[in-house]
Amino acid sequence: MDKVLHGTRSSWGSYQSLSVPPCSTQSVGTSLRLRKDTKATLVAQGCMIMFAVLVVGACVLRSRQLHSRSDDVYFLSLGNHCCGSAAQKAVAIQMGVTAEEYKTKFVVSLGNDFNIGPLFGTRFSVMNFQDVFTSHPSLRIPWYMAVGDYYKPEGHILYANISEYLIMPAPYFTKKILLPSGGSIDIVFLHTKTLLYDQVQVQWLERSLANNTANWCITVGHHLPENQLRDLLLPLFLQYGVDAYIYGHDYVGQYSEDAGVAYIENGVGGCSQGLPKIQDQALWTRLDYDGFILHRVSTLQMEFMFMDTKGNILERIIIQGKKKARSR
Repeated sequence: MDKVLHGTRSSWGSYQSLSVPPCSTQSVGTSLRLRKDTKATLVAQGCMIMFAVLVVGACVLRSRQLHSRSDDVYFLSLGNHCCGSAAQKAVAIQMGVTAEEYKTKFVVSLGNDFNIGPLFGTRFSVMNFQDVFTSHPSLRIPWYMAVGDYYKPEGHILYANISEYLIMPAPYFTKKILLPSGGSIDIVFLHTKTLLYDQVQVQWLERSLANNTANWCITVGHHLPENQLRDLLLPLFLQYGVDAYIYGHDYVGQYSEDAGVAYIENGVGGCSQGLPKIQDQALWTRLDYDGFILHRVSTLQMEFMFMDTKGNILERIIIQGKKKARSR
C-alpha cells in the first residue's frame, strides 16, 4: 500500500485583509493649495479603496473556486451525536455552514445517532435528530447510517424506508458514489458489533471487497478493528486494497495507520459521554473539541479534514492515488 501524507495547514482561501486609512477632512476656509492637496489625497484614497475591493473580490472568487472543484466530491462524517446537547447543536450548525460552502453531497453517520420509539430506547429520538440536523437546508442530503451501540438496527431500517434523507437498507450494505471525472468510490458499511459472530456478514464483506472496481474503497464501521476484529478485517483490507476505514466509537478525533491502511476516527460529534480511547499507534489525536470530518475525494487524491464547531481545520490527512507514489 502507498504511504499517507499527513499534516496541519491553514484552511482554504484564507487571505490577509487590506486596511485602508480613513479619509482626512479639511476645515472650511483652507487655502487653495491645501484644497488641491486634499483633492489629491482623496483621489489617492479612492484608488486605494478600489484596489482593495478588487483584491478582496479576487480572493473571494479564488476561495469559491477552491471550494467547488469540478472533479471533486465532498462529504461529511461524524459519530457519537445522539444526545441533543448544546455541543451537538453547535456541531450541527457548523456542519450546515460547511455543507453549504463546499456543496457536500452526503453525510456518513458513524453510529450512535438516534433511537426510534420505546422499543428501541429513548436516548435521542429521530424527531430530535431531525430538529438538530436536517433543520439546516444544506444538510437535507442523503445520510448513510452505520449501526452503533445504543440501538437495534431494525428501527433505523424501518424508518429509512419512509425517511426523505436517512439511508440504511440493511445492517450492512455498500454504496457506490460516482465522481464527476468518471471514477467512483465504493463505501462499505459494516455492522461491527456483530461482525465477529456473523459468518454471513463476513462472507458478504469478502464478496463486496472482491467485486470492488472503484478508484477508492472506504470501509465504515462504529468500532475500531482491534484484537480479534483486527485479525479478521486487516487481511481482507490488504488483500482487496481497502484505502481507509472510518469509525466513531471512541470519544476522540484521531488518525492512525495499520499496514498502510488509514484509520480515521471521529467520535466527537457533540455527545462525549464516555472515556476517550487513544490508540497506541495514533499519528494524530485530539480530545478537546467537538466536530466532524470534511472529506474531499477526486480520482487522484483523498483528503480528510478534521473540523471543529468554529469551522477551523485542526488536521488534514491526504492520501494520494494508488497509481502515484505517496510521500510524507
